[in-house]
Amino acid sequence: MRTRRHKNKIWKLIIPIAFSQLLLNCSNKVSFNDQELTWLIYKESDKLVFKNEEDKIDTLTILEKKIWHTPYNPGESHGYYIPEIGQLTYTSTFFSSNNKVQKLIEMQKQTPTNLVLTLTLHNTHFFLSSDQFVTLNEPIIINNTSYADIIFITKDPNETIPEDQNQPMTLYWSKTKGLIMFKNYNQDIWTLITTSEH
Repeated sequence: MRTRRHKNKIWKLIIPIAFSQLLLNCSNKVSFNDQELTWLIYKESDKLVFKNEEDKIDTLTILEKKIWHTPYNPGESHGYYIPEIGQLTYTSTFFSSNNKVQKLIEMQKQTPTNLVLTLTLHNTHFFLSSDQFVTLNEPIIINNTSYADIIFITKDPNETIPEDQNQPMTLYWSKTKGLIMFKNYNQDIWTLITTSEH
């Protein structure tokens, strides 16, 4: 009888503590700010049409845009914060066979001050943490359109050049328009000619 009362007392202590911990973790969700959300610039079904100097065409179609928080599981260790995740997926008509679905943007807000961002185009991954993301001071003109908000993104020059040089080495990303140009390791340049928004 005494043992049962002792167990009941323990449970009366454990349940409030567990409930308080659950509320604490749920209240520690971190979210993207407005500036970070600009990386997820596209909407589902948007089409980006690029052309190279040989007049070949590559059409990127945005398939899915998702933003969500990591589900809280009391049985797992989540740390102090619950991250928010954002993702854009796409298909390519020229660089991808069988309409293979690929990630264009994947980012994770792990703490209020820590953003992990990966931008992937045609099997090349660009990491905010290790590659070069430089905001250009001067506008550039592409297909008679001037862009004054360009982020120049390039792979770390110390990295080994891939065997398949038909992969992007450099991206030009507009903060208001998204991807507007990319250059492959073989110096093949693709520029945005039209954007179909939905």
